[in-house]
Amino acid sequence: MGKTRLAVGVAARLVGEFPDGTWLADLSGLRPGSADPSAEVAEEVAAALGLRDETATGAWPGVPPADLAHRLADALRGRRLLLVLDNCEHVIAAVAELVPSLLGAAPGLRVLATSREPLAVPGESVYPVAPLEVPVPGPASRTWCGRAPCGCSRRGPPRRRRDSCWTRAARRWWR
Repeated sequence: MGKTRLAVGVAARLVGEFPDGTWLADLSGLRPGSADPSAEVAEEVAAALGLRDETATGAWPGVPPADLAHRLADALRGRRLLLVLDNCEHVIAAVAELVPSLLGAAPGLRVLATSREPLAVPGESVYPVAPLEVPVPGPASRTWCGRAPCGCSRRGPPRRRRDSCWTRAARRWWR
């Protein structure tokens, strides 16, 4: 609890250090146990970076295109940016496979990954984050915990991550 907020805060503070920007890839929407989690992680990272699949037919006629991880590495080569990979725990193996290849191809790339467990990749630094404490009861905590009206008829915690009711309550909380 609090990993995302901390990572976004770090990225915001470091935005001036990276000429090519800071980018957030939210991996929470990926399903654990999918057929090809590595491809799904690469697709999410490419989407977060705004990279389009322009090599679907391959570089030369009759030559199959490189996989997306290799195309990502090529696109990041020579760029200086911070890539925040948020909520890695359920696709940890796929992230641990992708990150070293990107870092090897792009020396100016830095990766900040949020997860409940380390990636276990070479050069990784782990910074444990203690869980945030439950807020002391009061008007702000009632709004956050879903006990006060938030502009819709639903009460209680969200059932989906991108629930609009939850988003409105969270925005009020973090202002």
